[in-house]
Amino acid sequence: SKSTLFDLHMGSLSWFCVAVLLLGVAAYQDTGVRKASFWPLLPHSHTEGTTPVPINPNTFRFSDATGKLNSSIPLAIAIYKDVIFPKTKVQQLMRGLARTREAETALVGLDIWAADPFATPPQPEIDESFTLTIPAPGSAPYTARLQASTYVGVLRGLETFSQLVVFGLVNGSNTPLFHIPNAPWSIHEQPRFPHRGLLVDPARTFLPIPTLKTMVDGLLFSKMNVLHLHMVDSQSFPLELASYPNITYNGAYSADQVYSAEDISDLISYAAKRGVRVIPEVESSSHSRTFGLAPELRQLVACADVSGADWPKFCAEPPCGQINPAEPTAVHVVSTVLAEIAGLFPDMDMHLGFDEINQNCWLSDARFQKYIAQNNFTVGQALQKYYNDIRAAMQESSPGKQFVFWEEVALQNPPLALNPTDTVQVWNDITALNAVFKNTPAKVLISWVADVYLDCGLTNVFGDPTWCQPFNTWLSMYQKDPLANITNPDYIARVKGGEACQWGETAGPASIMGMVWPRTAAYGARLWNYDITGYTQQDVVLGMSDHAQRLIERGVPASQVTVPLCWLSPELCF
Repeated sequence: SKSTLFDLHMGSLSWFCVAVLLLGVAAYQDTGVRKASFWPLLPHSHTEGTTPVPINPNTFRFSDATGKLNSSIPLAIAIYKDVIFPKTKVQQLMRGLARTREAETALVGLDIWAADPFATPPQPEIDESFTLTIPAPGSAPYTARLQASTYVGVLRGLETFSQLVVFGLVNGSNTPLFHIPNAPWSIHEQPRFPHRGLLVDPARTFLPIPTLKTMVDGLLFSKMNVLHLHMVDSQSFPLELASYPNITYNGAYSADQVYSAEDISDLISYAAKRGVRVIPEVESSSHSRTFGLAPELRQLVACADVSGADWPKFCAEPPCGQINPAEPTAVHVVSTVLAEIAGLFPDMDMHLGFDEINQNCWLSDARFQKYIAQNNFTVGQALQKYYNDIRAAMQESSPGKQFVFWEEVALQNPPLALNPTDTVQVWNDITALNAVFKNTPAKVLISWVADVYLDCGLTNVFGDPTWCQPFNTWLSMYQKDPLANITNPDYIARVKGGEACQWGETAGPASIMGMVWPRTAAYGARLWNYDITGYTQQDVVLGMSDHAQRLIERGVPASQVTVPLCWLSPELCF
């Protein structure tokens, strides 16, 4: 048949091309030899041997060993199978070569077991630990084993297994093979911190769902587990509401820059299958101009008409606008919106903002001045009453939620009352962190502007340098200690992790990936494997360089880490 003749012709051509490629290998700096490279770096407790073990991707099997009905392990396998054995044309040609050379020592499968193998949306502090064992050749059948407590732990173990499998020359062969170097392996991993996240900002610049899904992929491949969506701000309100549709209709940038309930459900489902939590942030005090853009809610927001050179007096960034505690409907409207959004996001945590509250904004409003005079309130007491009323309403409408706030809640006068189940995200300096520890019983997330803000050192909305300098490099993000200056063991125990923050003023869909990756993975790696003693600069640079390339190959755009020469010939660089 024509198809048979075509296949034979293409097969001959393929072998010829491979032969030409192989003959040329010795003439280039790339020797074709590959080593297993890990990010996050493996803990020092792992053990490895010296024997390379071949793998035939055409016959290798991933097995669900749980024996449980409706187990999600096949889903995890489906996510990672093509990651481990990519279906590109060149690699398909090489697989044909590998099949003819399969050895008796080839690893034939990976058996996967988990106590809880179901891909429900992960919750805070889920067990992500796993044990991965690659035995020495000789057993029959020759299989590896991955054990975890949860589906998410399986994903983390599959990521490590994917980094173990390399495609390259081995034992002086002239044919690239899929193989695992240095068997046997024994690896046990668990994260030092349970919260390892990334904040992105679709309120300032809309990010389509496919872009957010790619972010989720980057988090999965970097063993990170939280996507924090800064969903609402003074710039736009891009989330569809049933309770107050005019907020969205007037607050979104355009009709095609709105997330529907179906969009959010789709994103959460996609993320859950990849072990990533999705947490919404709704600015419910400051940064809230868009609430008042609905015609019927104009009175809800104070200082929304500030423009031009006056804005620095009333807000941290234009446009200004804060929920006005003097407005009688404020608590009802805001809590109703919060309850609706809480229903869209199954995660236990919900971020309510409360940062950068500007007293001048409220004091410029005649109704607010009358309100505090009639009630004999200070500005801080007016804020406290509004905050307490919002909390009470939310606890009634969404009793399962735990609340996250920015550090300013602990800096108010009087400080706003928090619970031990609450979380405070610190961003400014150690003074704020100490206030959180002393004034609240809350848990803590570390997001220091000087360490892990991804927009620092770039440009602002006016083309000037950003307010925060300098640029945070991936290496500085990795080396900065998230527990620096925290010595009290009780305080250390309250630190649950942290987030890198990519604010959205100049980070659109076309540019954001290179701004986020691989730098975010550097902070994620420190939060996963906190103790970085004993690793050399070469270990860190080459590990991150390999990871950046791995992200790119898996469809997550990332910036280059180092010149390829240092990867090919590290002895010339380190």
